[in-house]
Amino acid sequence: MARSLRLRRAIRDSGCVRVMIVLAGTPDLMAVPRGVKLVQVTDSSFAAYSRNYLGRLSGLSSTQATLIERAASRRTDHYAVASGWSKRVLVEDARIPPGKIEIVPFGPAISPETSPERSPSRGAEPVRFLFVASDWVRKGGDLAVEALSRIRARGHAIGLTVVGATDRDLPPWVDHRARLSQSELSNAYSSHDVLIEPTSASAGGVVVTDALHHGLPVLAHRIGGMTTLVQDGITGWLVEPSGMPETLVASIEDRVLRDDLAAMSVAARDWAGAHATWHGWAKRIASAVDSLR
Repeated sequence: MARSLRLRRAIRDSGCVRVMIVLAGTPDLMAVPRGVKLVQVTDSSFAAYSRNYLGRLSGLSSTQATLIERAASRRTDHYAVASGWSKRVLVEDARIPPGKIEIVPFGPAISPETSPERSPSRGAEPVRFLFVASDWVRKGGDLAVEALSRIRARGHAIGLTVVGATDRDLPPWVDHRARLSQSELSNAYSSHDVLIEPTSASAGGVVVTDALHHGLPVLAHRIGGMTTLVQDGITGWLVEPSGMPETLVASIEDRVLRDDLAAMSVAARDWAGAHATWHGWAKRIASAVDSLR
């Protein structure tokens, strides 16, 4: 509350604030003067964030956070959210009217230095999968390794690069890179064929957005923001989150290894350039602000 009160004093002292853009700043909105219009940018409701990222909270903490979120939502004039899933959980959890919410996917964290070109056919070369492990368990690291191990055991030429920390020993055929610079990660996106993302929770999908901008098709669970970012059969493949490697194996054998990866690479890059850029995001936020003045 102290931060919110300081923000109110700063707004009143300036004497010229008419519209504010707030990045997931629910508690700080409580004391904003009533004459100021608010655009809130977020990728999740508190309840969904708690379920998927924080784990179980005490009943009191959960109730307090929910009440604050709902009170702030009544003060917010417009929401810009990262995905269709983000909109749905705000409507269901925070009781925000759908008409106040606009879906505006975020831009990439890492953009390719040059436009990546994919060869139309690799012949006998292995299909190179990339897994970026910001959170090994939530991202489904064990599931990805097990599924691809089974694919290899069936005689398919498969390679896998894992980037980031793991909580297990990886098979010798896996290329593990504990840490990469932004430039090195960009090169990894550009030099692989498929990003595998069997995550159990994803709101904004930063890694997926980066991959698409590099022309890297995405194999992901049909969950959270993935349903907005990945166009099934066009820029990648969506798989039901069964938690079993067999589901991924079936999708890889029946779809990924049979599809035209070069064409899907072009489609991924084109979609990202049209729908998930910071320039486009800024234009739509500016339009929302203009409509509230």
